[in-house]
Amino acid sequence: MDSYGILSALAERTITAEEAKTMTLAARSSSAQVNEASLALLLIDNTLDAIKAAASEGKGYTLLPSYEISVKAIDLAEEFLRKQCGYVIDNQNGVRTVYWFI
Repeated sequence: MDSYGILSALAERTITAEEAKTMTLAARSSSAQVNEASLALLLIDNTLDAIKAAASEGKGYTLLPSYEISVKAIDLAEEFLRKQCGYVIDNQNGVRTVYWFI
């Protein structure tokens, strides 16, 4: 799923939505793919602090259902959180709960 190099770039440093668009456009991606990548970046950015806060209380963090509008975006975000951040994601009946063990 990381054919654009977005996830590996995020692992090295924070990239902007504009950089993500450039990376996806360079790969001759469709505008839908660019939007999915941008939404995935937004989801990751918005949830990292919330995941850590929930972990400090011994809880998981449930990803917001509003992001389910793009299955590919949520899959990109989930892959990054699992592979690059080491989070455990429990997906039961479409409800994704992210756990970070500290």
